Amino acid sequence: MSDSQLVDDPNPNYCTEVENAQIMASGMDAEKQQYAVQCANEAIAQHPDQNMAIAQYIMSHFEEKYGSPWHCIVSDGNLGFFVRYDASNHSYFSIGPTTIFLFKNQCQ
Repeated sequence: MSDSQLVDDPNPNYCTEVENAQIMASGMDAEKQQYAVQCANEAIAQHPDQNMAIAQYIMSHFEEKYGSPWHCIVSDGNLGFFVRYDASNHSYFSIGPTTIFLFKNQCQ
């Protein structure tokens, strides 16, 4: 992926579903993707309707396991963004009505 490629690229490497999550785009390996979905499910269960708390939960668990910095955006509606990210360390997925974009910055 190039540094300006959009996450809705029709040909990214990703799974279409992991557990109850719909994966829209991901460059993560299967283990990281599974952990992202696990963290998201835990966060949504612990903090329903609190997008900021969900994002913080996912980000802090990823930083604890994989080092910093990770960034997380959570929305329960339309989500628009344009960021540069590390192509092998991003995931854009939804669980029910909650959409999550988890990523590391692009290395310079």
